[in-house]
Amino acid sequence: MIVLLAKIAHDNSTEGKLEKVNKKLAQTNEALKDSKDRLDSLESGRENFEKMSDELSKLTKGTKEWRKQLLKVNQQVIELIT
Repeated sequence: MIVLLAKIAHDNSTEGKLEKVNKKLAQTNEALKDSKDRLDSLESGRENFEKMSDELSKLTKGTKEWRKQLLKVNQQVIELIT
């Protein structure tokens, strides 16, 4: 019973509240880092897609080189949406 009261008192103290806030902040920071990493990856993929699309537009439609580049562009699209 005394241990339970001490825990409740600690949880409701300024120190206990700060510990909870710090834990939530750490979780939020981790989530933000993960989101930034995913956004950076998506941006890199988008830039790569644009580069590949530009290369595709410079090739003659229906040629072997055009089909190879089209496959690369399609693969990049698949990577972006998965």
